[in-house]
Amino acid sequence: MTPRERTVVPRSRICLNRLMAPTTVIRSLLPILLLLSNPASAQIVTCQISVRFGCAVETGCAEAHSRAWKVWNVINLSDETYSRCDIGGCDKYAANLTRGGEFIVIDVPGRGIMAKLDVNLATFLEIATVGTQAQVSFGTCQGGF
Repeated sequence: MTPRERTVVPRSRICLNRLMAPTTVIRSLLPILLLLSNPASAQIVTCQISVRFGCAVETGCAEAHSRAWKVWNVINLSDETYSRCDIGGCDKYAANLTRGGEFIVIDVPGRGIMAKLDVNLATFLEIATVGTQAQVSFGTCQGGF
């Protein structure tokens, strides 16, 4: 192929089924737009765990029924920090927050923690590893604006 030649994709091959209606786009971007419109206020989301599973290669995954694991998460969207809290206090970590579709993906480098928060800042999923075991938690969040 010479530098002047180029490949033209016929219109029939362009996928349009991934386009969203304008109202859907605005609704999904609203939380992010609100965050950007008022940078002076703290954008803190507190997430309470409603169900947690412990997973290991030997035993598979099982729901943790103990009340001893009273843990919650505090996500600061402005400072891009992620805190895991219990009755003894909070451990605060720098985090990478990335928008991925309808979710904010939270990666805590070097800690074996990954979380997803829906863009409405209402529900979340967290996966935290301890050695070769994983804790998978689901919950609801409040705050943010």
